[in-house]
Amino acid sequence: MLASGMQESQMNCIELNSEDPQVVKLFLQLLYEGKADLPTVGKLVIPLMQLAHQYQVDPIVSFCENFLIRNFCAYDAFKLYGVAKFLDTSDLFYMAVKYIHQLA
Repeated sequence: MLASGMQESQMNCIELNSEDPQVVKLFLQLLYEGKADLPTVGKLVIPLMQLAHQYQVDPIVSFCENFLIRNFCAYDAFKLYGVAKFLDTSDLFYMAVKYIHQLA
């Protein structure tokens, strides 16, 4: 983004417009420190994953996908299916599909 001809590269600045400042804080914490408080991640993992996807930060997308897979809850299978399909996260997608097929 900063290396292209986009507005952000000309300004040398990226604005993170998120509805939840906690998501932005967690995003920056993972981006700069490479670690995060797991209870906080649990509550914000899907919006965090969407933000990381939006800014093409694949390591954070993978972190979120792995977190969701490790903490997969049958109650969330349909929601996670939709998120995984939209964000094109194949491992989470296949896990959700597998569980949904078991219900059929």
